[in-house]
Amino acid sequence: MKKKDQTSGVANRHYSVFCSFLQIYNEKVFDLLNSNSINTLTSKKVAGSESTKQMAGGLRIRWSKKDQFVVENLYVFECSTPAEALELFRLGSKNRVLASHNLNDMSSRSHTIFCLTVESQDIKNSLSSVTVSKLQLVDLAGSEKQGLTGTTGKQAKESIDINKSLMVLRKVITALTE
Repeated sequence: MKKKDQTSGVANRHYSVFCSFLQIYNEKVFDLLNSNSINTLTSKKVAGSESTKQMAGGLRIRWSKKDQFVVENLYVFECSTPAEALELFRLGSKNRVLASHNLNDMSSRSHTIFCLTVESQDIKNSLSSVTVSKLQLVDLAGSEKQGLTGTTGKQAKESIDINKSLMVLRKVITALTE
């Protein structure tokens, strides 16, 4: 996508837009835009399968040389139009882990991050640096009281993990503000 310079009327920048969508479920990271990642949450696993062992653990998060966190093997799609980005958001939203309980018919069981990355470069000067902007939309699963929700078994464990991760997030935010 090119944008015209307001002063000269000449197209001088090239913009690229990328998006990714992940969820953190039971303290593991899963790609909401990769059907193989989603299938590991919903299908029976073959015992001893190496790919199953990798996927059952979710995606790895590592610290990059550029001092950034990177989710390995996370699908990143280039979008040519806003409609493409919105369609990827809708697809990923359909793949989220949901459950019903006494207080909510469609309770999110995971935290999600939808990331839009915009890269801009001067067309006339291909050696110029690329300007990168990121917008990350975060949806946190809500805190749950098991006595009110009536969850048991797997959902009770999910509730414990959700509450634990929210408590850790609270501690991080508190430490950052001090």
